Amino acid sequence: MAATVLRVLNAFPAGQVTPPVTTPEPAGRPTVTVDVRWEDGRSGRVVGTAVKWTTEAVLVAFSGPDGLGRREWFRPEDVRST
Repeated sequence: MAATVLRVLNAFPAGQVTPPVTTPEPAGRPTVTVDVRWEDGRSGRVVGTAVKWTTEAVLVAFSGPDGLGRREWFRPEDVRST
């Protein structure tokens, strides 16, 4: 049976991200914490790396509760520098 991948309820729709997008070199990407709300009702903070950002959203790479790597866009108010 295939594992179910949980959706992030507070993810910013990738198709709605508008340029310009800042994409730093890997060494310049900051570590951040993100407030995440999962579709199964859980919520909490995860630690990840800000990969890209605009004035309206931040693309964060992190591990989900299933241990799989994820990349999701979040609104800036859900993301904090660590």
